[in-house]
Amino acid sequence: MRPTTYRVNYDMFPGRGGCFVVLVVVLASAALCLFLVRVIGGSALLIPIFALASCFAIAARPAKLTVGADGLSARWMFRHRFVPYSAMRDVSVHQENLRTAPPRLFVNIAVDEPFPIVLARADANRRVADDIADRIRKGIRRAHKANAPLLGLDRGGRTIDAWIADLQSAGTSKEEDYRTAGMAPETLMAVLDDPGQRPEARVAAAVVMATENDAGTLKHIRKVASRCASEELKKALEVAADSERREELASAIASVSAEQD
Repeated sequence: MRPTTYRVNYDMFPGRGGCFVVLVVVLASAALCLFLVRVIGGSALLIPIFALASCFAIAARPAKLTVGADGLSARWMFRHRFVPYSAMRDVSVHQENLRTAPPRLFVNIAVDEPFPIVLARADANRRVADDIADRIRKGIRRAHKANAPLLGLDRGGRTIDAWIADLQSAGTSKEEDYRTAGMAPETLMAVLDDPGQRPEARVAAAVVMATENDAGTLKHIRKVASRCASEELKKALEVAADSERREELASAIASVSAEQD
C-alpha cells in the first residue's frame, strides 16, 4: 500500500501539545503587533484583534495526514507525530449534523493512549472519510496478526553499533548460520515486508539483507521504504540499502528506536 496524503482538520496532539502551539503563535503575533504599533503608530487595540485573528487562522489550518503501510504520519504547523498501526485498536466514521453549521465527518481512531485520535473533514466528503478509515482498518488488521519472535533480529541489551556489527556479520555468514540465528532469507524478507512488525525488526532485516549487495534486494528495500509513512523508518531503510551512507546507519536506527519507544 503506497502512502496517501490527505488534508484534514484533526486532533493528534491532545492536551498541552496543541495549546502550546496556539500560545506560541498568539504571543509571537502580539509581540509583532506591539512592535508595529510602536514603530509605525496606531491603536493598541490592534494587539488583541491581531492575536484573535491568529487564533482563527491556526484553527482553520488543515493538517497534512499521510496514511502509509506502517501507520499514520501527521504534520501541523511545526509539529509532527507518527502513530504505528500496532498502537491502534479500532477506527470508525460518524457524521455530526448541526443546524447552524454544515455537517462534519469524523474519523475516530482508538489508540493505546489516554486520548483517541480524531480526524475531521469539514467538507463532509464521505468517500474520502471512508477511504481513510478503510486504509487504517486494513493496517490495524495486519499489525495485530501474531508475529513469531525473531531472536536473531532483537537488539536486546546491545548498543546500536554492536547490534549493527552483529547483523552485518550474520549477513555474511553461511546459510546454516543464517537459519540457526532464525534469519533465513525468506524470513528476513517476510519481516521487512510486514508493516505489522516492529520498526526496529524491519530495519534489522534490511541491514542483514543489504550485506549481500544484491541489486534486486537493495531495490526491494528501497521500494519498501517508499511505502513507509514514518520518515524515520523510511530514512533508516534507505540508508541500509545504500553502501555509501552506512556511516549514517547508527543515527538513523537510533531515530527509529526513539520513535518506537
